[in-house]
Amino acid sequence: MAKTKKLSEIERLIDRLRESDDYEQQLVFARRYPPRKAKYSDLKPPPPQLLQTNLKALGIEKLYSHQAEAARLARAGKSLVLATDTSSGKSLCYNIPVIETMMSDPEARALYVFPTKALGQDQTRMIHEMADPESDYDETQAFHSVRMGRFALKFGTYDGDTSKEARSALRREANILLTNPDMLSLGILPNHSRWWSAFFRNLRYIVLDEIHIYRGVFGSHAANLMRRLRRVCEAHGSNPSFICCSATIGNPGEHAARLIGDDVAEIIESGAPAAGKLFVMWNPPLARGSKEERRSPITESINLFSHLVGSGLRTIVFGKAKPTVEVILRMTREKLLKSGERPDAIASYRGGYLPSERRAIERSLSRGELLGVACTNALELGVDIGSLDAAVINGFPGSISSVWQQAGRAGRRHKQSLAVMVAYPEPLDQYLMRNPDYFFSSPVERAVIHPSNPYILEAHLRAAAAELPLKRAEETLFGENFIPVVRKLIKRGELVERRGGACYAGEDYPAADINLRSTGDGRYCIMLEDGSVIGEMESSTVQCYLHEGAVYLHQGENYYVKKLDVDQKAAVVARKEMPYYTRSLSREWITVDREVRRAREGATDIFFGYVFVTSRVHSFRKIRNKDKKSMGTEELDFPEERLWTQCCWFSPSEKLEARLKEKKMDLAGGLHALEHASLAMLPLLAMCDRQDVGGVSTDRHPDAGHRPAIFLHDAYEGGMGLAEAGFDRIKELFEKTLELISGCPCEDGCPSCVQSAKCGSMNNPLDKKAAAEMLKTILKGG
Repeated sequence: MAKTKKLSEIERLIDRLRESDDYEQQLVFARRYPPRKAKYSDLKPPPPQLLQTNLKALGIEKLYSHQAEAARLARAGKSLVLATDTSSGKSLCYNIPVIETMMSDPEARALYVFPTKALGQDQTRMIHEMADPESDYDETQAFHSVRMGRFALKFGTYDGDTSKEARSALRREANILLTNPDMLSLGILPNHSRWWSAFFRNLRYIVLDEIHIYRGVFGSHAANLMRRLRRVCEAHGSNPSFICCSATIGNPGEHAARLIGDDVAEIIESGAPAAGKLFVMWNPPLARGSKEERRSPITESINLFSHLVGSGLRTIVFGKAKPTVEVILRMTREKLLKSGERPDAIASYRGGYLPSERRAIERSLSRGELLGVACTNALELGVDIGSLDAAVINGFPGSISSVWQQAGRAGRRHKQSLAVMVAYPEPLDQYLMRNPDYFFSSPVERAVIHPSNPYILEAHLRAAAAELPLKRAEETLFGENFIPVVRKLIKRGELVERRGGACYAGEDYPAADINLRSTGDGRYCIMLEDGSVIGEMESSTVQCYLHEGAVYLHQGENYYVKKLDVDQKAAVVARKEMPYYTRSLSREWITVDREVRRAREGATDIFFGYVFVTSRVHSFRKIRNKDKKSMGTEELDFPEERLWTQCCWFSPSEKLEARLKEKKMDLAGGLHALEHASLAMLPLLAMCDRQDVGGVSTDRHPDAGHRPAIFLHDAYEGGMGLAEAGFDRIKELFEKTLELISGCPCEDGCPSCVQSAKCGSMNNPLDKKAAAEMLKTILKGG
């Protein structure tokens, strides 16, 4: 008689979900991952006896293989990147070599850079535990001094929340300084000769944690920041090694090397054990009576959250935006209350909370006082929140890497965990639901940065010149655009040539003008009529969402935009319930500046280069909430905006154009549909969000020999390398786009395949069948 397999607690719960009244075949795929045993390695010579004793007190008696390898490389002064699973103990990889170095040389210094304040605070506690596991950690203190035998390890966080007194003590005495990129750029590097000489002179290690976050604009800024940091270190006579840590990405070694501007050793094989995991793909069912619209993914996530928490599983739910998180929390609490459960057993966690509130939630999670939390990606990073049983991912977060990072927040105990990805009715989400094998078998995306972006580089070279004179030999550090940008700044009078190099000519503080998350000219404040600020928005999207008459959604509530003040960079809004929402309409056209590279796919020429994207928001449409019907269009009087950026473009062959005409298909509609679908799939190839790229299609373009053309461009001034990633993998992009279009069951195109919520012409015209025909012909060589 065959032996019956015993179901785990997680699998029994899934069976109960399938039997519930809410279930309508939402579970489209499940993958079971078996447990993985630990691999250990000895570190020779071992750490100092006192440090070994402290580690044992924390339950650490042996090192995983990747931890020992990282410590060996760091001891040898090598720069390295570690890209292993979530919760694989990456902190020990740098804390052990750093602390043992301090114990043998009390003058040695280390700089830890974290992308968020919360990570810095969390790591401060971990350093305290390693230095003295028996004493209590006081999180209200920024400066800590812990005795390790005759040596006192001094460390603390240096950020915007640090008091003046604590800052002074940290500058003078800290062995380990924990900070973030913003403070490093704004407060530390510009004052290196005034307050930080001894620190930089003795700097031995620079730790960069969560480097997968440094991609796109933020990553390109961070890369230039690291180059500013390296030249300051060199000026003070130090050459610190970098220890970089990352979630799993497709190119950790290459990414870390581009980030710091130097070679790194790569460690990607984890020796940490892993409990088994059940990963579920969950697709909301079609709404009753509809062939295209699906039930709300937020409703699905609320049902899952309440089921999991009600079953006693400690659960984290990731939402795409702050309002989504608050809706999930409120509705789940209501469901728990109705079923007799404790609604206060769950909380939310997101940006905008006070630091004290965030720390309290982290403590409650870590201690097991909370059963669940709904959060933005703020908890995707490695803040210690204890052991969790399940993770619900409300919508594809933009990259496969982020999915695994979020799923990895559950499963920190030695028992099976659950991860559920709930799909949105958007092209990429639906593609993954229909092609789960692609998701589970494909390598994670490559992180893309463009440190030589001239607009980003210009800002950092101004700051660098104020820190130290710029010298021609630094072209190897800053890259290909260094000389042209320096010449431009000299010509404008912002830099002046002196014997020591090019120096900043102004009396102001150029680092203060750098926004590490943007290439543009600042952000707009969103304020109420009494002057109180409720939010901010990038200037590049203000005309679309904050024009006068727009309905702006904030924290789940409607606001009517009364005034947009371009001079003051402010939008004045009033809280108002509206029976409609608004969609801006725009026109965008492209002029090719220069072609850089050319390739061929069958009979189709593919180009990469730089273009000017000219756009104008010309009107907006009011759309009734209850039936999505238009209530009319109103004109807007905005000037044209111009963007110079990187672009990939291609033209279907004359033979293909004739084929579409023969089949009586709409050429313009096919091009438009293909543009939308290609842009939807590009994030699979370049680690980016959909809003990071834009597109234009036309049935006749002067720069394409008056032929039809599709342009896929970066949405940032100067480009971020995203369109180039599409150019480099154009055949794969065409293949995935065809799978998306052909696999969608709709007849004429829907939001799950070729319609786009960003479309400035309200998705008109679109021809799904023509787009599929184009792709099939191109891939066959026609």
